[in-house]
Amino acid sequence: YRQSYDKKVNGELQRNFMPYSADRFFRNNMLATVGLAAVGYLWTSSILFTLLFGAGGYYLPKLSLKMSAHKRSDKLELQLVDALYVLANSVSAGLTLPMACDVVTKQLVPPVSQEFGLLTNEIRLGVPFDQALESMAHRLKSNNFDLMTTSILVARQTGGNISEIFKNLALSIKEIMRLEAKVKSLTAQGRAQGIVLSSLPLFMAGILSKISPD
Repeated sequence: YRQSYDKKVNGELQRNFMPYSADRFFRNNMLATVGLAAVGYLWTSSILFTLLFGAGGYYLPKLSLKMSAHKRSDKLELQLVDALYVLANSVSAGLTLPMACDVVTKQLVPPVSQEFGLLTNEIRLGVPFDQALESMAHRLKSNNFDLMTTSILVARQTGGNISEIFKNLALSIKEIMRLEAKVKSLTAQGRAQGIVLSSLPLFMAGILSKISPD
């Protein structure tokens, strides 16, 4: 179990450039599990709630890791438009695509600079550009990065003005993000109500077990 845990968590930590070791994360995970289980027992004196609090403590660090990864992914999506404009300007100035990616690494800030830095490092180690680009898209699991990757690969095979392709792609992704933000704002109230209603039974059960156990 520990080997499987370390492998999974270490991959997630490295993929998101988080300065933690899998061993430290495991210790914090166990500490949260035992600590919340103790809180549940001291608060309710119930084995059921002790187990529920312990389960919450076990999943809390993993939930925090997923939320951090999701937050980083959202920031990457926002920075992608800037990266596309930098690529377009660099290619217009006569640079090759690998050189343009290196410019993105130097001019922009993390997390997008980190991902393009990995891309340029793979190219320097001898990985073909197309393969390194596909590896980045697979690592990020983002529809917009998949769209960028497909556009670049098609443009390299068929030719055309790749600088204009980058600019048009940036405009398309901006429109996609605008529509997604509008959908999120329209559904925010419903999602909030769902969270409150789903947590209400557990909250009421905890209160009633404390003030009126019978």
